[in-house]
Amino acid sequence: MEETRTVIFDLMRGSQAPISVFDDQDRLRFANDAFRATFDLAADAHPTWAEIMRSNWLGTRGTAITSADFEKWLTSAQSRRG
Repeated sequence: MEETRTVIFDLMRGSQAPISVFDDQDRLRFANDAFRATFDLAADAHPTWAEIMRSNWLGTRGTAITSADFEKWLTSAQSRRG
């Protein structure tokens, strides 16, 4: 089982598709290089999903958010995260 887990994480790390894993507090616990590049995150950064969205909205990068009211958009988006 551990060998399978290692293989899966190695595949995720090497993928060009952005891949991330968040914990039950919505804090980033794993992100491959593609995810970190997309959302402009340092290798040692472990922000919450909301912090990533806020930072990227302010910097106009990452997720394209066109709402004039970011906090309203964030509240709505968080209500749908599972």
